[in-house]
Amino acid sequence: MISQLANVMISQLANVMISQLANVMISQFDNIININTLASPSNSPCFF
Repeated sequence: MISQLANVMISQLANVMISQLANVMISQFDNIININTLASPSNSPCFF
């Protein structure tokens, strides 16, 4: 009983952490792409 509850809590916490980390990484990547596309004179995205 206690071990099942602990497993559920750990898996839920891991899912939240992974989703939060993925959201942060995706938003940072979108910001980088937006900055590069705005900085470049043409509309072609430059990743360097």
